[in-house]
Amino acid sequence: MKQIISSLLLVGLAASALFSAERKPLKDVDLTALSQDIQTIHQGPLEDGTNFVAIALWLPQEYWQTVMDKNAALPAANKAKLLETMKGVTMLALVQGDVTPLGRFDFYQRDEIEKKLEISVIATDGKRRDLKPMKEISGELQGVLAVFKPVMAAAMGNMGRSMEIFVLDNTNEDGSRILDSYEPGQIDIRMVRRDGSTMDSTIELPLNALYVPRKCPNGKDAHISWKFCPWTGVPLED
Repeated sequence: MKQIISSLLLVGLAASALFSAERKPLKDVDLTALSQDIQTIHQGPLEDGTNFVAIALWLPQEYWQTVMDKNAALPAANKAKLLETMKGVTMLALVQGDVTPLGRFDFYQRDEIEKKLEISVIATDGKRRDLKPMKEISGELQGVLAVFKPVMAAAMGNMGRSMEIFVLDNTNEDGSRILDSYEPGQIDIRMVRRDGSTMDSTIELPLNALYVPRKCPNGKDAHISWKFCPWTGVPLED
């Protein structure tokens, strides 16, 4: 099982809906474009001569499904088992660090990130709510996370080694998803530096990479969230 998860992660790193827009089969989704949709990078200089960096990577169910659907060698039973393990939750991978004038990274530990971490979302029902990392997760899910970190380290070096994975409950009382990659929504993440300054980032939903692009009259692709073509002002088909 660990070998399977590692292979899937490496592939992903290397590379009732409100919308009637056509969804792509997940096997056809561009992983590079999807990765851009689900991550934010917040960085910049500070007055004391240091720099900072904060990366947030949302890992929804569709990300895992896309990676697995591109792996033809993965048995269907193994795929189903992995998806079942992650059912009802969603994951947020975070890395935060200060960079000295000499370029050395001082990464924050998990407890330091979580202590002042704020996660506020606009759910599929249009209501804003705060989410907190789960304190207890299943043993099967712990096994997935145990494999994730060394894979990230292999792909991103110290940055990946310092990435912390937070599991969030993604299930409403009626069993529906709080956050859905195909529905309008928003994930607002606030990380706080040791000096008290904040680093805010936002991931917007739906995820554009999951849809077949609509076309503007000039032939350019239209983002899934657009109602009008920004170049011509012409209304886009829903």
